[in-house]
Amino acid sequence: MEQGGGRELALYERVWGMKDTQGAVLPLVHTDSGHGTVQQGGPPGTASGSHQSAISSPDEALHLRRFIPAYFGSLEQNGQQLLILSDVCHGMSKPCVIDIKMGLSTAYDWADPSSTRKNRLKDASTTQSSMGFRVCGYRVYRPATGDYVVVGKEHGRRLTPDTMQAALAHFAAAGSSTPATVFRSALPQLRQLETWFSTQTSLQFFASSVLIVRVQMIDFAHSFPITSGHLDTNVLTGIRTLIQTLEHISGQ
Repeated sequence: MEQGGGRELALYERVWGMKDTQGAVLPLVHTDSGHGTVQQGGPPGTASGSHQSAISSPDEALHLRRFIPAYFGSLEQNGQQLLILSDVCHGMSKPCVIDIKMGLSTAYDWADPSSTRKNRLKDASTTQSSMGFRVCGYRVYRPATGDYVVVGKEHGRRLTPDTMQAALAHFAAAGSSTPATVFRSALPQLRQLETWFSTQTSLQFFASSVLIVRVQMIDFAHSFPITSGHLDTNVLTGIRTLIQTLEHISGQ
């Protein structure tokens, strides 16, 4: 289970369908515009009091399902709302995972000013603003020693465009594998995610992550409807740079 706010819950319900108390899927409720009404708040131009998920078609929602954890409903526990999501490492006995924060910017103008300032400083001092992504951390199982190599977010913040390739190669080679083997399955999935972002004009994402274990997007508390009809180039740029970097490392 994962703690989730109303905006993140709304996205999962819009993509996977709302669930009743027994976990059965309920029909999606559409407004006259064809979008599902979900939560207050959002960027300038959204209707006050009815922030919309803005996924404009069932096909778009179905395509996004391939890249996010499956959603099985939510529950209240100790005053917190928890999302019941699939385990993206299910079936793996010793999963190796890297968390990569996507986008040229994790800040947006309509957030709390202090939060916006903090995130802009963090973006500028890391590879976020230059490469469109930064490493938040990873863990790799080493069969030879029976333990994990664990790299935290502070190390990721110190990486530069010059050291990023070495860090991603270390993730892929720290266990018993090679970058070519590790990224062989990830690259086609990332290219599919790039294709989705190259066409969708419904949502913009801030501070979402891509997990490379199976390629999955997570963290949607800062996703908003696009009102201009433009692409989410904030994340799309990061995905393209990540693909190019992994291609270079793995020789693909």
